[in-house]
Amino acid sequence: MTLAVFYYPWYGGANSTIDKYRHWKSGYNGATHNPPTTYYSYWLPDVSGVVTNDAAIRLYDSFDQAVVKRQMDFIKQAHIECVIWSWFGKDTYSDKAMAAFWNSPNNPAGLKHCIYYERRWDSTVTEQKVLDDINYVKTKYAVGDKYMKVNGKPVVFVYNIKPPTDTLLNLAKKWKVVRDKTGIHTNLKEFPGWQDNRSLADCWHQYTPTVNYYKTVSTSGNSKYSSFVSPGFWKKGQTDAPRLSRDLNRFKNDLIKMKNDGTGWKLLETWNEWPEGTGLEPATNVVTNENIGTTYINAIASVF
Repeated sequence: MTLAVFYYPWYGGANSTIDKYRHWKSGYNGATHNPPTTYYSYWLPDVSGVVTNDAAIRLYDSFDQAVVKRQMDFIKQAHIECVIWSWFGKDTYSDKAMAAFWNSPNNPAGLKHCIYYERRWDSTVTEQKVLDDINYVKTKYAVGDKYMKVNGKPVVFVYNIKPPTDTLLNLAKKWKVVRDKTGIHTNLKEFPGWQDNRSLADCWHQYTPTVNYYKTVSTSGNSKYSSFVSPGFWKKGQTDAPRLSRDLNRFKNDLIKMKNDGTGWKLLETWNEWPEGTGLEPATNVVTNENIGTTYINAIASVF
């Protein structure tokens, strides 16, 4: 059993020299946001370690290792064992943010990491490009004990973004080829009919944080792959009300259910996907003024 959390290293802060306020300023349906006055989230994070109401400080930078260290310490405090980094390929923003952390001394003892491969596999991204990405991960990140492995194989979660001219089944078949050529342990996202094609991956998961609890199992129920719990979902600009309202008691009950459901991977969705409002780290809701502090962190630690 492994307790893991999805982590997003795609933010730029006020002083970023790469992309100022990256992702905080992203809009929905062309909406314009101008941090720190307005930003693309109903939540304002509070992980800087500085007692402040200054949004420019609280809208953090994923390259700021003081912030990342604080996040990793919180993650360890929650008894989470593995951090799944959203990753879009070699030399992308997410890769550079992960590399900055990898070269720092900021990892708590025993905490493991792996990638969530999110690069869209389309006509501009060939099989060789994906192979190059995975071999790069193996040589840059997976050579030591910090990277998560199963039976000695580096773990790669895969988000199934299908190109318009392909199918999710064909995409899974392509990932089987990559797995066989690189020797990685693949954990693919579900798609309709995946139960009939389970051999295409080593493990399976679902990513749908609009749902409070979900379990990925085979049709017979004999193979239990993973399950997840979401604290809530309120995407900026998409809806006027949460698609999944937060309820700490419900969240704790879902954690207990997940702990005892027999799956190997226990997933938390998410640590800090704030534009969708699914984060677990300390933050304040700018609409309701709810300050979650470490309540969700403490809830996880109390169950796991």
